[in-house]
Amino acid sequence: MKNLYSIMFHDFKRNNSAGTQGAISEENLYKIIDFYDIDKISNPKLFLENEDNNLEGELFFTFDDGLLSQYEIAFKILEEQNIKGLFFIHTKPLIGEFDIHQITRNFKNSKNFDSVDEFNSLLIELIKRNFSDNEKGKLNKEFIESKYLLEYKFYSSSDRELRFIRDFKISLEEYEESIFSLIKEKGASLDSLINETYMNKEMVKEISERGHTIGLHSHSHPTNLGSMKEDDQYYELNRNSEILEEIIGYKPKALSFPSNSYNEQTIDLLKKLKINYAFRANDQINLNPYELARVDATYIIEKIMTG
Repeated sequence: MKNLYSIMFHDFKRNNSAGTQGAISEENLYKIIDFYDIDKISNPKLFLENEDNNLEGELFFTFDDGLLSQYEIAFKILEEQNIKGLFFIHTKPLIGEFDIHQITRNFKNSKNFDSVDEFNSLLIELIKRNFSDNEKGKLNKEFIESKYLLEYKFYSSSDRELRFIRDFKISLEEYEESIFSLIKEKGASLDSLINETYMNKEMVKEISERGHTIGLHSHSHPTNLGSMKEDDQYYELNRNSEILEEIIGYKPKALSFPSNSYNEQTIDLLKKLKINYAFRANDQINLNPYELARVDATYIIEKIMTG
């Protein structure tokens, strides 16, 4: 499987609209399809057949996070082009809840801010209010030395700093409280943000019934799945599988790691749960079916534009 790689999509936008950070436009999705040739885009239904598929040279279109724009834009184009996608869905939003990370994606790209960097700066400042001057200095030094997410060129320095603080320096509860404070400060509506972010159960079911494949993406989309205790990891994976199976009528057999976070314990749990394949969020090719490579769609667009 040394040549296996796939394309990773997240949010989408209408042509000529601002969209969210890194969102792929309708026009650019067509360009990516044309770049690869429809006949070379693989049908991910083979993930459901058995665990011994030879995936060398296969190319999959994969979609993370169960975002509403994937249903409204990408799904329609895939259907038009007779392409089948692999949709990785986290399930907390499907049972009337939400995860703060996707809500934040829409909020930071809203008209409340002139830029994503402005949002990042305001939120970092809000979080650091609880830090002493000494703690702030230590945090800054650790962030620089970590080179956290530096390999992802589409992240700005403030993107990376906020994610470093979120993932390693504060609890999820502290992060959520800071987001809620900023939402309130800006007079934004949490309910509106939720309704504008996710697919619902009926949409997920329709995508599945049209021949696309549904995969796992954890239950609550933790940003550090790989650092969680075994019981907590098991809950995230098993609950995700249970809810999706109830909706689509079959047990998903593939997963994409939320925020690209996992460890060997995660892979062992996937094997116990009879989940046979898993995707990372980078293009480091290896032979492990639980560490399949992907490239972000923004890189493909850049390649197309630069020739």
